[in-house]
Amino acid sequence: MRCYYHVDREGVGTCNRCGKVLCQECMNVYSPPLCTECAKEMNNQNRINLIKDIILSVAMMIVGGYLYFGGGFAYDGFDLISFLIIVFVFGGVPYGWSALNKITPDIFLIMPIIGWIIYFAIKICLSFCIGWLFFLIKIVQIIIGIRKNKGMSDYISSQNQQ
Repeated sequence: MRCYYHVDREGVGTCNRCGKVLCQECMNVYSPPLCTECAKEMNNQNRINLIKDIILSVAMMIVGGYLYFGGGFAYDGFDLISFLIIVFVFGGVPYGWSALNKITPDIFLIMPIIGWIIYFAIKICLSFCIGWLFFLIKIVQIIIGIRKNKGMSDYISSQNQQ
């Protein structure tokens, strides 16, 4: 079989996503081996996921800010430190929840309704407690992801021009 991009070359492998035949040079362009179209699609999906994470974080931070002012936390006036702490804690709740989902055993699937209510209450409290730590990790991941995504976009563009 011949390479999808270089018809004069013998294919030595395939794209991991779509199965297009690739020559040795094309196999070495991306890791794992991908064709250019799949690399673009994967990069675009990564960009969409980063944007969703940013929107989720900002939305939860807005909820925290709203509760700070509307929930009576600012009764003595505006305190920047407490405002930032509350906003940051609320921004981390989805990531604390996600982390708890990874360690929660499936045994909790069979419970009466009161068990679910207690489980949910404990889980939301723990999400507030640990979410800020996972939010810090997520911020670093988003920054690294944006840099990688930009680098990959530039690299794909340069490959298309050749």
